[in-house]
Amino acid sequence: MDIFSNIVRVTKVAIDEINKPESYVKGDAFEDYIRNKLFIKDRYALLQRTHDYTTNKEDFVENTKEPDFKFRSIKTGEEFFVEAKYRSVYHEDAIEWCKPYQLKRYKEIDQKTPVYITIGVGNESNSPGQIFFMPLKDINYTKLNRTFLKDYEVSINSPLDYRLLNRNDKPTGKGVQGPKTEQTPKIQSFQKENNGFCIRCGTDIKLNPMAPYCINCYKSWKNISNKEYEEKYCHICGKEHDTMLVKPTCYSCYKSNKNKLEFPIQK
Repeated sequence: MDIFSNIVRVTKVAIDEINKPESYVKGDAFEDYIRNKLFIKDRYALLQRTHDYTTNKEDFVENTKEPDFKFRSIKTGEEFFVEAKYRSVYHEDAIEWCKPYQLKRYKEIDQKTPVYITIGVGNESNSPGQIFFMPLKDINYTKLNRTFLKDYEVSINSPLDYRLLNRNDKPTGKGVQGPKTEQTPKIQSFQKENNGFCIRCGTDIKLNPMAPYCINCYKSWKNISNKEYEEKYCHICGKEHDTMLVKPTCYSCYKSNKNKLEFPIQK
């Protein structure tokens, strides 16, 4: 009977894993990345983690309404929540990280215990191209543009510095998603700083039309090695556009920069 029960249990787990929606698979992978890379065990004690898809499908657990993690800084003793969100790409130069009812609920929790938002963008959920970490007090919208997020970017390979938990030292939130016209100054500033965008995931990289991929997306592209494989973003302005390795920019950006930068081929 015990052997049969174990077989049934293992089979059920396997079926649940196969049927798990892709969004939950990516979410779980990103949460594991956060725990293993950013909030590591020797710096942050894990006090609480919301239950997974399988558990909630069978019997919804009440604390799932709270942010994904609750940690305590071993250095300072401060307790805080972390909500984890992963997005593959930017849409209209912004990230929609939650729904209005979720923002309202997190704001209520933040009144008692600090809540921080960790957003991963690009590449894969278990190895994102960019990481942003910000206090909820700085956020008033469900959509955040690149300008806002840039102020909160942290290393993708290093544990989070506990000093970032001092919310008084954080930016004021200037740059929260607003009219699309607010995007223009940012694009201009990136060009002045010689920064471009990965044509696959849209993350910030060095401006160089001859090398328009971030490291991770280039490794992924190498598996195909098709120079005309269609990508999603203009390397110079970062806007959504049909591009490829041999044509990494929109025509407008190419026309404006053809005498300033080296391009793979002439359009």
